[in-house]
Amino acid sequence: MTGSAYVPFTAKILHGWQEFNIYQEIRNRRLFIGIGMPPVNLPRIYESPLMETRRYENLFKDPLVKTQSDIAREMGITRARVSQITALLKLASEIQREILTFQDQESIRFFSERRLRPLLNIKKPSIQIQEFNKMKEHLLKNK
Repeated sequence: MTGSAYVPFTAKILHGWQEFNIYQEIRNRRLFIGIGMPPVNLPRIYESPLMETRRYENLFKDPLVKTQSDIAREMGITRARVSQITALLKLASEIQREILTFQDQESIRFFSERRLRPLLNIKKPSIQIQEFNKMKEHLLKNK
């Protein structure tokens, strides 16, 4: 049995009868029984890694935030992680602008932080842009 199965159920609660729904669901080969309606699995919506970078950049404008360690404490992540995320600001401004304009989920998901990080090793913006365009061509070929 996979997925969820609905089972109508009536139970006596104290002095009267009350009707409610229960559902059965198998997760990792284990049977779970829940009361009410089963949770709806919404499709995941991906966000550009540059959006997160911009949020951290805006946090630096806060007078109480002076270092990456302050942001790390505030966000509940390590300082190294903050450093990784804010490093994306070193991408050529043209690349940043283009990534922020993507609307379709496939493009946003394709240009993940992990895929963009190697571009940071390239110091010349013109070569960065060339490599980014190669990545875009690869995305368009696979669509």
